[in-house]
Amino acid sequence: MLIYNLEMTNNILLFFVCLSGGVIWACTFHHDVKYGGIFVNCSNNNLSNVPNDLPQNTTSLNLSTNHIAVLHIQPNSSLNALKYLDVSNNKLSKLQNGTFESINSLEELFLQNNNLMLDSTTYPDDVFLPLQKLQKLHLHNNDRKSEGSYPETAFGKLRSVVELKIDTYETSTFGSGFANMTSLKRLLLGFNGCKISRVLNQTLRSFKHIPIEDLDLSSCPLAALDKMSFVYLKSLKDLNLSHGKFVSPVEAVTSMYGLNGLNLTSILFDEIYNFLNFQYGSIELRTLTKEVLDNLQGVCVERMSMKKNKIAWIDSSILKPNSRFSNCIVHIDLSDNDFLGDRHILFQFVFAPQLVFVNITNHLRRNEYFPSMPQHNSLLSVPTFRFTLPPRLKYFYSHGTLSDMGYINGNIEIKNAVSLQSVNLAFNGWYAFQYNIYGLENLTDLDISGNYFTNMNPGFFKSFTGLRTLTMSQIGFSKYFLLRQGRQMFLPLRKLENIILGRNDLAVMDPKIFSGNQLTAIDLSFNRFESIPFDITTTPSLQCLDLSYNSLPVLSELERTLFDSLAATNNFTLNLDNNLLSCGCKNLGFVLWLFHTDVKVENRDSYTCVSDSGHITRPSYIYDHYDEIWRKCSGPTWLSLSVSAFALIILFMILIYLINQRKTLLLNIIYRLFGLVNVAKPPKRTDFPNDAYIGYSDCDYQYICHTMREHLEDRHGVKLFLKDRDTIPGGQIADDIINGIDSSWKTLLILSRSFLEDQWCSFTVNRVVYSSSILPAGSVVLVLFEDVRQGDISPALLNVVEERHIFYVKKYMDDQRRLWRDVSQCIMTEFLETRISLGASLQSELTCTTTAEKTIAGALRSSCVERRSMLIYNLEMTNNILLFFVCLSGGVIWACTFHHDVKYGGIFVNCSNNNLSNVPNDLPQNTTSLNLSTNHIAVLHIQPNSSLNALKYLDVSNNKLSKLQNGTFESINSLEELFLQNNNLMLDSTTYPDDVFLPLQKLQKLHLHNNDRKSEGSYPETAFGKLRSVVELKIDTYETSTFGSGFANMTSLKRLLLGFNGCKISRVLNQTLRSFKLIPIEDLDLSSCPLAALDKMSFVYLKSLKDLNLSHVW
Repeated sequence: MLIYNLEMTNNILLFFVCLSGGVIWACTFHHDVKYGGIFVNCSNNNLSNVPNDLPQNTTSLNLSTNHIAVLHIQPNSSLNALKYLDVSNNKLSKLQNGTFESINSLEELFLQNNNLMLDSTTYPDDVFLPLQKLQKLHLHNNDRKSEGSYPETAFGKLRSVVELKIDTYETSTFGSGFANMTSLKRLLLGFNGCKISRVLNQTLRSFKHIPIEDLDLSSCPLAALDKMSFVYLKSLKDLNLSHGKFVSPVEAVTSMYGLNGLNLTSILFDEIYNFLNFQYGSIELRTLTKEVLDNLQGVCVERMSMKKNKIAWIDSSILKPNSRFSNCIVHIDLSDNDFLGDRHILFQFVFAPQLVFVNITNHLRRNEYFPSMPQHNSLLSVPTFRFTLPPRLKYFYSHGTLSDMGYINGNIEIKNAVSLQSVNLAFNGWYAFQYNIYGLENLTDLDISGNYFTNMNPGFFKSFTGLRTLTMSQIGFSKYFLLRQGRQMFLPLRKLENIILGRNDLAVMDPKIFSGNQLTAIDLSFNRFESIPFDITTTPSLQCLDLSYNSLPVLSELERTLFDSLAATNNFTLNLDNNLLSCGCKNLGFVLWLFHTDVKVENRDSYTCVSDSGHITRPSYIYDHYDEIWRKCSGPTWLSLSVSAFALIILFMILIYLINQRKTLLLNIIYRLFGLVNVAKPPKRTDFPNDAYIGYSDCDYQYICHTMREHLEDRHGVKLFLKDRDTIPGGQIADDIINGIDSSWKTLLILSRSFLEDQWCSFTVNRVVYSSSILPAGSVVLVLFEDVRQGDISPALLNVVEERHIFYVKKYMDDQRRLWRDVSQCIMTEFLETRISLGASLQSELTCTTTAEKTIAGALRSSCVERRSMLIYNLEMTNNILLFFVCLSGGVIWACTFHHDVKYGGIFVNCSNNNLSNVPNDLPQNTTSLNLSTNHIAVLHIQPNSSLNALKYLDVSNNKLSKLQNGTFESINSLEELFLQNNNLMLDSTTYPDDVFLPLQKLQKLHLHNNDRKSEGSYPETAFGKLRSVVELKIDTYETSTFGSGFANMTSLKRLLLGFNGCKISRVLNQTLRSFKLIPIEDLDLSSCPLAALDKMSFVYLKSLKDLNLSHVW
């Protein structure tokens, strides 16, 4: 056996014990600061017994998290001086007499998390007898039984123990043996694993003469407390019942009766009333009446906390004049309850002369018993409302308590506020404050966020001369208030150092607004500033400026110089996170400054910026590739001139060659382009005696000549040609069919099984196909009965029929009136578009309505056939419709319609129903709207240098999308409307990567519904958190939807549309919409959802709500 030690410079000793060339155990050793010897740490070493060869001066030994089953320490070991022993998290199941004889100097012993049952077998009577110096003993999380009795004889030998942490039973009884623990001061029964459910009057009787000062019952599943539960603890200073289960506030306060006459330091009742399946529980158990509070009046306690207990009412008698409780209380915390409260309680604080801290925040219920300030109509006198405070009060927090305070119709005077330093009155429902508050000259910290001071009194802060920190977030300032009144309002605050004006939707303010202050920190985050809104020279002491989540593209050279000056004198910090910065060629100096400046630019490596090409990148990338990008920016000017001149020369030579080779063809195209050809005028509706020729089978005679004729002719005024009525009997059938079709504006074919089997069906179809070639597109209308399949229809007929002119009877569900109404509208509608149909070989005739159209169409056909290459032609019609055709190897690959985009001013491209599997590339440069719905697109890939840079509207609904990728939207970052509904996009982080929406900082409308069919799941909230400009969101739901914290970043969201056929949400909980607490949602749609329940506070967080739709729920 060899022992090596290594003494390090930091006073750490490392020991290794080797035997036969192998390491048996390895412990770390260092100086024991507390006891002066050596601290040996042998935890996590897979030990099965206590090591023997330890240093002689070992005073602390850690054996936790090993496999020790028997605690055996040799009598003559080197642990005689041991003061601290930790054997927690082992496999001990029994202690023996004599276990501690050789370590009788022990002062701290930790045996928790073993298997030591609380019985006399595990703890023999004299097992602790040698430990007469032991002061701290932890034995919790050993005995998992719910019922049992303590081995009190063994514990009675521990006369010097000051702190005991031990397991409990559901009904614990501490026997008479515990009365011998005469030094016990801290009895810790509360921990995860505590089982005691009721404290009876007799539970703690054995500690009657024990000086227990600290009783911890936190995290215990207490269901009841008797009135005299703590009567025997005459030395008690600290009582902790926090995080219990079912102890009502009434029971908790009633149990204080046994502490009357005592002087306590703290009583903690936080979260003791936590109904798992009920929101509130019995109202009586949550009402602290005068009779209940009387149990507290004889108790002298410095700190009292009853947070998060669903207390419904607290009587103002909690603070009585001259009561022991009122005279002693220093710190009182009643926050996060739901009580209405006695309106006199605000006036009772004066009866607590020692009071320093008051917290009554977050009681977000309407206070029906605390009405708004009384109205007054006099123009000569303004009422003054007076409040008197305790002279020592320093902190008063009433955040979100007086939620209906309303208009303040007079001055407020605060008396005796000589010590008051911090006041929080945020989110109290105050409206335009037109008067003054007096008496707060010594106040240093004020928060009035979340109130509605749209047009507040500019002289509001005249009496706040000592203010150092001011928070005014979400105030709702009018648009130009800070521009016109801001300087006057803040001028009295000469000592102001910190100001927070975030989340106010501000765009402008007075440049000299802070000229009268000594500001060191300014927070203007979550606003709409496009430049630094104030004069930087007026804030020479500024150390921190937060402009995150604004609209700053760049800092000017002057602003950068001023910030550098502040960095040299004040160690200045700047935050520009989540601004859409510009890093184009003109702003390379700004990017370089971000990385060279002495200013501490927070999170600069995570900033995003927009290049000249519209791509989203990072300033860090621009900086790393600065030389390369600078050359790209400065070099192209002269290069482009030289290249352009050379290209013009080459182009001119090619043009001369082509003109010489194709002179006649070019002249032909020019003549046709300008309409210098003779073309017959297209037929019009007035050229035909009949509106429609009806093609049908003789077997359908009764239905056609009665039912259909009645609907079309009698009700809708359509003039029909019916062969059984309008032809001479015995005539030639073929001639009758030809004459009927030629004399009719349109042809309506009634396709039934009998018509397809009719001997004249083929002849009728062929004549219809021929006649359609001399009429504009849309002259053929089909009505399909249920007995006809799409495969039974002639392909030649389908080539001349548009999909919108095919009517399926089964889709109308026996609603004959609606069917024939739609058919009549189709027959009587004039043609609004001219379409050109090209066959696979481009041999069929082109049908055009004007000379110009026919000329271009002819040129298109000849070019596609002769060149056998891809060509794109456009035709500008008189009705502003653009038609595009793409030809490849002589055939039409895809055909999209193009027309003027009325909303966005560019071109609207409609490529729906084209069997596309990807996004077309060769689209017009000025495409602003693109419809790709109802295709077969599985991957949304848009080339970086495509012609869609100006795209504002994109519809890819009804496709086969199953995943989006980072970079999908980089080349279309100007998008404002995106529709992805009816695909296969699951709501998870795989489908929506974190940064997939990052480029879409201008997106306002996003529809993603009818994608995820699962009933349970969670949203990819990180991805949605990047959508800061989205105003309307329509998204799938789960049966119990929870919107995570990421949604709180969607700061522009106004319309949340969760209702549609396919909505799955069945319950709206109190916390469902919590993430939208600070979001200005005005419209919430839950229509058609299978709602089974709504909680009482389901919509409490939607403070800006205007429209709520719960119609058609199940």
